[in-house]
Amino acid sequence: MACDATFNKQQGVVILCTDSFTAAEVDLLRSILLSKFHIHSTRVAHCKAKEQYTIAKESMATLQSLVGPHMPPTMRYRLGL
Repeated sequence: MACDATFNKQQGVVILCTDSFTAAEVDLLRSILLSKFHIHSTRVAHCKAKEQYTIAKESMATLQSLVGPHMPPTMRYRLGL
């Protein structure tokens, strides 16, 4: 995730770049994040042919606490840390 995600400061959310995934694969990943980790996300059209998804703002603290300790310090900015 460290190289395929970015933190959007204006919205306070992480954007996961899932451009190479199908909509069904993105939905599967979203459902796993929700059921196993209680992380809410939304699928967003990035451009005409691409979709990405964002981690909902209310789930950011959960994501940061789960993933942050495992990320190299130089990459933690991608989680807004």
